[in-house]
Amino acid sequence: DEGHFERHLRRSRAANALRRAALLSSLDDAFGDRIEITGSNAGIHVVTWFQDLGAGQTDEIVAGAKAVGVGVYPVAPYYLTPPARAGLLLGYASLDEREIHVGIAKLANVVAAIR
Repeated sequence: DEGHFERHLRRSRAANALRRAALLSSLDDAFGDRIEITGSNAGIHVVTWFQDLGAGQTDEIVAGAKAVGVGVYPVAPYYLTPPARAGLLLGYASLDEREIHVGIAKLANVVAAIR
């Protein structure tokens, strides 16, 4: 009745929009056209598809990211038929903009070592 939930939603939407923008900008800076991003217009996750890495390399990316303190998740478990290319689910709601930039830079280093 007092509007607390609506205020919370407005603040959350604004904060998540800034985080999403930071993530998309960082991904573009780090990977450019070597990735395809889906699901960037809603929610608190995006899916990143690597144009030049096969699905068999996903576990190596996930393990390398984990080793440097970056949590990413493979998309393959969400598919009935495994995708042909490496795909990651990236969440951003619990991170601030600086953490997102640092995390994507670390992920880019991991991916560069795999290529």
